Amino acid sequence: LSTKKTPKTPSNDQRKTNEYAKVDPSKPLVTAREEKLVTPFTFYTMQQVRPCNLEKSGNGSRSAFEYGFPGLECIHCKGRNSRKFF
Repeated sequence: LSTKKTPKTPSNDQRKTNEYAKVDPSKPLVTAREEKLVTPFTFYTMQQVRPCNLEKSGNGSRSAFEYGFPGLECIHCKGRNSRKFF
């Protein structure tokens, strides 16, 4: 039997910020050139999100990832209360 304890997920105050590259939310994830490389569904879906970084506020605050971690955010509800995926 292992005597190692399972680490607990740090609280929002204990979570540190790593030096992740800041993403550019205006940069598209897919371009017209790449459309031929994926299915129409995947291409359309990737047009509906933009890059973002995990911040201390908003939906990302409940994430197990560290602040600054890159992810995706819905382009239709972008901003403080947007849907974010990490």
